[in-house]
Amino acid sequence: MKERWKKLISAGILLLAVIGITAFWKMNEKKTALEFGMFTGSNWGVENADAFVIIDRAVARFEKEHPDVKVEYTSGIDREDYSEWCAEKLLKGDMPDVFMALDEDFSRYMSLNVLEDLDSYMENDPEFHRSEFFSTALEIGQGIGEEKVQYALPYEVVPTMLFVNKTLLEKEGIQMPGKDWSWEEFYDICQKVTKDTDGDGRLDQFGTYNYTWLDAMYTSGGTAFDSKNMTVDFTDPGVIESVKFMKRLNQLYGGESVTQEDFDAGKVVFMPLNFAE
Repeated sequence: MKERWKKLISAGILLLAVIGITAFWKMNEKKTALEFGMFTGSNWGVENADAFVIIDRAVARFEKEHPDVKVEYTSGIDREDYSEWCAEKLLKGDMPDVFMALDEDFSRYMSLNVLEDLDSYMENDPEFHRSEFFSTALEIGQGIGEEKVQYALPYEVVPTMLFVNKTLLEKEGIQMPGKDWSWEEFYDICQKVTKDTDGDGRLDQFGTYNYTWLDAMYTSGGTAFDSKNMTVDFTDPGVIESVKFMKRLNQLYGGESVTQEDFDAGKVVFMPLNFAE
């Protein structure tokens, strides 16, 4: 009986040992490393404490679906240093397999022919739908010329919004403009609110802050960029009218410099800001 138990115990130990060795081998089995390039912070220069949250979740999901792949990335690279970091990796022939491309660097990577054509991946992936992307953002990641090859996908999209001081409008007895308002209505409101409120002879209340000819051009549907011929045309009627409108608008302020502090203090009606800001 004792001999039998000894054999059973020995067999049990051997079995556990084999299972243990197999588990150890499985845990230490060499995985395919996939390097990901990412920077800390925001593409718009605004602090973002959750910059890696979405990335870490995506990595965890990907590794769960692909247990033979290990995703690696270097954390702590500031946005200001990211272009240089990528340039060094590129010179060494060691670019990350997947990486974030800054707006200002995308054209250079495309011209250096280091980007993969994503069209076949997109077409063969049943879970990928172009319609789920903001079309303009998707086009930014495409090649130039007639052949619209997709080289990158948008990760973050930040729209520009026009903030309105409703309290100041009410104070001046002005109704909130509708969605279909025109340049003339915009100018009319700015003209009505621009004044010297404390009687010191200087203007201290204004219509706009940080509103530029580009904002005017986009709101009028104009553009300075010809995507078909790949040219910039500042003689486009939309550009010229936008510049003229801004000159007229700025003349309301009599040379006074309008600041962010003026808007924060409730002395400016309109201020465009991107969503990140």
